[in-house]
Amino acid sequence: MGAPFVWWRNRSYLLLTGVKFMSFLAAGLTNPLFSIRAQGLGATLVQIGLIGMVAQIAGTAVQYLLGQQSDRLMRRKPLVLIGMGANALNWLLVAAIRSYEPLYWIRILNGVALAANGVGSLALIGDILEGQPNRGRLMGLHRGSGSFAFGVAALFGGRLADTYGIAAPFYLAGAFSLIGTLLALLIRETPALHGATPVRVAAPTLPTDVTWAEVRRILPFLAVVLIWSFAMSSAFAFWPVYMREQGFSNTVVTQLWGIAALGETAMMIVAGYLSDQLGSRRVVAAGLAGMGLVFVAYTLLPRMPWLIPIQLVRSLTFSSYEAAAMLYATEMGLRRQRGRMAGLQATASSVGGISGSAAGGAIAQALGLGLMIRATGLLMVAVGFVAGLIMPAPQAAAQAEEAKPTPAAR
Repeated sequence: MGAPFVWWRNRSYLLLTGVKFMSFLAAGLTNPLFSIRAQGLGATLVQIGLIGMVAQIAGTAVQYLLGQQSDRLMRRKPLVLIGMGANALNWLLVAAIRSYEPLYWIRILNGVALAANGVGSLALIGDILEGQPNRGRLMGLHRGSGSFAFGVAALFGGRLADTYGIAAPFYLAGAFSLIGTLLALLIRETPALHGATPVRVAAPTLPTDVTWAEVRRILPFLAVVLIWSFAMSSAFAFWPVYMREQGFSNTVVTQLWGIAALGETAMMIVAGYLSDQLGSRRVVAAGLAGMGLVFVAYTLLPRMPWLIPIQLVRSLTFSSYEAAAMLYATEMGLRRQRGRMAGLQATASSVGGISGSAAGGAIAQALGLGLMIRATGLLMVAVGFVAGLIMPAPQAAAQAEEAKPTPAAR
């Protein structure tokens, strides 16, 4: 069995968690302010939407291919390095440009960078935690560090922009991404991957890399990922606007968002513990359904003091999905497949995000914001309930796959 895993002594785990922390610091500074920056550079609302869409399309196009290549080489670290380095360049360019036109190309770079970092880091943390009995809690701690970083950065990003100008948070995000790149350089990937034998697959097509039977096995999970991303890109994207319609100021809206983000720091660990005890499948389904109920609660009780406990519940449901979905994706594939499984999850997420971004505004225009958010929440509840019944247990699936001969032995 080897020595027990002690997270504060594991160099690779600590460094990769540091990379996650820096990545989310950059995201917390830039995500709430990007549309304001683009608008200040002369972009219209339609153009801002198109700029966001090209980033999602670029990421979708490369996610599976990047995961596939990492499996062929049995290395994840290069993807993390490319992703963090490209993101640093991305945010520095956003800060430095003087018109919105270059944003289309810059965001394509950002989409590819996020895809590389997301697929590489998910596969790598799966490799590091492989076989650990408390991997759920360790995954929750890893992901929770990102939520804490995002929440702190989001709380102070607006003040930084007001004091030093809108470009300042983007320059700082570039600096944090550079620090993350340096941390990634220090990761020693060899100990995590020495136990695996590199697999040379004859053809790069999907059926020979990950069989269609394996894809069908994870289709319920991919459907859950798609619905989650659709909801977060449509209904939740309009949540600040809906809160403004209820009479809340920008300050209150961002404070409510910060409460939820900071609450995720502890709740990610709780979600990881629940995954260890109940299985990641059940926690993923419960997180999706629970978040749907939170959406419904926004429309039924959009006033103080109810919004405070709703945000705390949101911290738990969001964390339950995020931490458990990361764990489920890494458990569904063996080490030789983990990059491709991470790529499939990321692709499903991107497809949901693109469709949600495209459909959310139109649905809200037709039904009204409140009804659209409520309907999306009910859809999440239904899908979460069904997913809990039909999603396969990842460990059983992995054990069945382990019994198969490797491609090299066939």
